[in-house]
Amino acid sequence: MSVESVDVNHLMNTRVPDSHNRLLSVTSLRKPLNPRVGSDWNGVMRARGSTFREMRCVIGPEFQRKIIECCKHRNKLTWAEFAKQLGVSEFTLRCTWRHGKSTLPYSIVEAISQLLPVSIKNQLKDAILEVKNPFWGQQLGGLKSALRAGQKISLPNTDSVAFAEFYGILLGDGCVFSNLKSFCITSDSLLDASYIISYVAPLISKLFGKSPSIYRSKSDRSMRCVLHSVQASRFLVEFGFPRGEKSLGKTFIPPKFFENSDLLKACTRGLVDTDGSLCPHPNTKIMVDLTVKIPALWRDCRKAFACLRLNPSLSQSEIYLYGFEKVKKYFEKVGSSNVKHIWKYTTFKESGKVPTTAQARETMSNGKYKLDHALPFTGPVV
Repeated sequence: MSVESVDVNHLMNTRVPDSHNRLLSVTSLRKPLNPRVGSDWNGVMRARGSTFREMRCVIGPEFQRKIIECCKHRNKLTWAEFAKQLGVSEFTLRCTWRHGKSTLPYSIVEAISQLLPVSIKNQLKDAILEVKNPFWGQQLGGLKSALRAGQKISLPNTDSVAFAEFYGILLGDGCVFSNLKSFCITSDSLLDASYIISYVAPLISKLFGKSPSIYRSKSDRSMRCVLHSVQASRFLVEFGFPRGEKSLGKTFIPPKFFENSDLLKACTRGLVDTDGSLCPHPNTKIMVDLTVKIPALWRDCRKAFACLRLNPSLSQSEIYLYGFEKVKKYFEKVGSSNVKHIWKYTTFKESGKVPTTAQARETMSNGKYKLDHALPFTGPVV
């Protein structure tokens, strides 16, 4: 409905569609107003999560703020009192409607118009830009969801080295959302940005035929690489990855990976590139430290290291490789795709010292280290 066809007096006296067949009648400001056309309202505030099932009026945000504040001040009400009269929450009235963040329900416009002075009420005609049908927002959202759902993805070959490495990354820093709408890999935005943006995101795109989204947190150093796809999420859960919180489900290295050394190496590489670190050690000078706090997954990691003949040292939730010879063997056999680990390893070989976390953060965040090796990196070893 266009501006030219909207008549306020007609709007205020026109019944909504038959499915919402009772017109609001305002008799007194102090008597709670019925904000929901077509409901048997008893003066109780609209329940959290419920909706206004009626036509919506699109009003210019500045004028919408003006009429709401005018009603409040003219009738000497607090926000809480005004919200109670309308049968809505104070937050909805004061923060959402007042600031023009949402369209106003037909019945609310009707109620407010009858509380306005004539001079402002007459201006309402030009302020109503459009009257939308009930559920227009849900219908628009449904259309967008349908379009997103219609984006077909490709499903990866689970016998490929690329998928095995991705699965190791997911075991380390990933999760499949419990609603199965997306899967996500979370990392440090300073230390691992290059790894996520330059390697993990392209790997996901290659496997699933759809590019993931990258989100950086404003409150901490985390960043998330998210693929929004129900199809991909269901595929991963059916393959064996836990849905929701990993520690609450059965998290393990797929048995088929143990039957193929290339797949086992790739999965291990993904795990160490995310949950592992390359650290200095007071005696051996360098070590690989893989921390795994899920018991079943820790047992599978221990088994993987043993199958690859890496001779690790063990603690309750960690797996260690002490000394240059063992670290060197790890890079020769398994390798790394994380530029942070590669830089630490090559720096150690040149200087005999493993860079500190602070040095790594400065180098990685400033992009000072440019990788000129193919990934995964396994050498050169001297």
